[in-house]
Amino acid sequence: MGKRAQARRNKDAPEIALNVQSNNPKTWMVDMLQHLYVGAFQNQLSLMEAKDSGTGNPVLLLVWNELNANGKMDAIPMAKMFLNPAEWQGMKAPDGKGGWFEEDSTLEFVSK
Repeated sequence: MGKRAQARRNKDAPEIALNVQSNNPKTWMVDMLQHLYVGAFQNQLSLMEAKDSGTGNPVLLLVWNELNANGKMDAIPMAKMFLNPAEWQGMKAPDGKGGWFEEDSTLEFVSK
């Protein structure tokens, strides 16, 4: 699909294919993806059902867990998860050439 950004190889990261689907891939995108994989392999990721203080609605977050200097666990938000199909409707996947695939192409398979 999109162009592939090149990763700076983290020597502690597992050997995985780091693919970023974007019309304008950036190295930081690959680094973020690698960080998520490493967090998963090190059991440092969890889901958090947070509350949006503006709307009062629940928001599902993927968070990185790590101990802070006081020995308490910090949860650092890494990504927002979709709670229902209405949140991804209308999104288009990049074609890697500066354009976009058809409407709702990003998660078309989920709707079926």
